[in-house]
Amino acid sequence: MFGKEDETRAPMERSGDPNATSILASGCRFKGEIEVQGTFRIEGEFEGTIRHPDHLVVGKTGHVKGSIYAKSAVIGGRVDGNVTADDKIELQSGSVLEGDIKTRRLVIDEGVVFE
Repeated sequence: MFGKEDETRAPMERSGDPNATSILASGCRFKGEIEVQGTFRIEGEFEGTIRHPDHLVVGKTGHVKGSIYAKSAVIGGRVDGNVTADDKIELQSGSVLEGDIKTRRLVIDEGVVFE
């Protein structure tokens, strides 16, 4: 119960849960580089590089300054930087994206600002 850790336990691995959801809530700020698996939802402010989420969601209150590399991305807020998605990028109504995009499929709703 107390004492030495179980030696048969595997060390921490980077595999993680591909169904997990990570959230940067409204009012929160993060600056740096992050590597995430599963879904990553941003409602706050993020500055830096985002790598490897299966699904990235930038909510209506979300603001990203930097580079995004994901399997798919849905942008509802603001992104100042480049977005690379293996599968699809969706720009929702009211979103603003200033930067380059690279993807197989692109969906742009009415009312999007894309420069």
